[in-house]
Amino acid sequence: MYDLVIAGGRVIDPSQGKDGVADVAVADGRVVQVGRNLARKGAKRVIDVKGKVVTPGLIDLHCHVFNGFGKFSSYVPDQAGVLSGVTTAVDAGTTGASTFKSLREFVMPHAKTRIVPFLHVVPAGLAVIPELNREEDIQEDWALQVLEENSGVIRGVKIRFTGPYVRAVGAKAAKRARSIARQAKVPLMVHIGEQFEKNAPVHTRAMLPVLEAGDILTHFATGRNGGVMLNAKRPYPELLEARKRGVILDIGHGGNNLSFDVARRLMDAGVQPDTISTDMAGGNRMVCVFGLPDTLGKFLALGMSLPDVVRCATLNPAKALGMDREIGTLRAGAAADIAVFDVLNGHFEFQDAEGKKLHGDQAVIPVLTVRAGEVLSADWGPRPTGWVPPRVAPCC
Repeated sequence: MYDLVIAGGRVIDPSQGKDGVADVAVADGRVVQVGRNLARKGAKRVIDVKGKVVTPGLIDLHCHVFNGFGKFSSYVPDQAGVLSGVTTAVDAGTTGASTFKSLREFVMPHAKTRIVPFLHVVPAGLAVIPELNREEDIQEDWALQVLEENSGVIRGVKIRFTGPYVRAVGAKAAKRARSIARQAKVPLMVHIGEQFEKNAPVHTRAMLPVLEAGDILTHFATGRNGGVMLNAKRPYPELLEARKRGVILDIGHGGNNLSFDVARRLMDAGVQPDTISTDMAGGNRMVCVFGLPDTLGKFLALGMSLPDVVRCATLNPAKALGMDREIGTLRAGAAADIAVFDVLNGHFEFQDAEGKKLHGDQAVIPVLTVRAGEVLSADWGPRPTGWVPPRVAPCC
């Protein structure tokens, strides 16, 4: 009857409002049913996950998985993906019009992880950084040609709102990127956070009104110059207006762009992330990012609930990609993309991109991943202790 039953875990599926003990049945690479005490007789394989948390496969809305490409160092897709509970990895503009073909032909077919690419507005993508130096670095016609040729494959357009061209023209650069995205009928993702540009806050405020419903602001909790905080307590009014319009606020942790302090102040002001992503690239997996499960643990430590962080890594990014009927859900008929975790209780230490520490009482540890019905075990993890963050003494 079933190819696989994931049995007895706490199923958290925000797409259906589910949070309770249940079984998940799979056949032919699809979810068939979620419910209590499903018939296991005749199932080809039953995996008992009692005491563990079962979610739709996680979706990392911002990472870089074109390993070995140019100056920009990315990760092997499955290391950022199925080996850590992530079944869908969005390659956020590593490649542009002149380099995308290599990603599609030489990387995507060989990964067990589903790779959803965004196209950089610069033809060479992130082969060289800074990539936006002059007006002609954005080549609209070429980008639109590649987007049309890969319609349904490329799901978004990416611009990093940094570099000499942005410093010279400000919001005009974002408007040009938005024009490409609108013509291709895909969302625009904008990276913010400019360390050395003194006018970066001005540029950010001028850029925010450019974004439209469904566009994605990534690194919105950055502590770098060019972030979204007006002062010690309040975010820019332009950010609040963008959020009201339906702009998606994405974490994009990265090696430089998650500040616990900024994230806490935003949340105190009522601005929680819509999506939690890693921006895994370079060596940051071994330094501060550590993967999407660890990043979810950081937001548990910041005060979000487990169902809320699951929503930010399943349903919400699936909606952002326009793929919520296929992924980010355990509804019958959806892809059998499933993640199983241990959620450990204890006293753990987390680190942001600024090196600051935060103590939390839960850690998210990947156990196994089901991708299109195939069962894969999690890898050891990025630390000597695997996926478990450093343990610390109770604060009181």
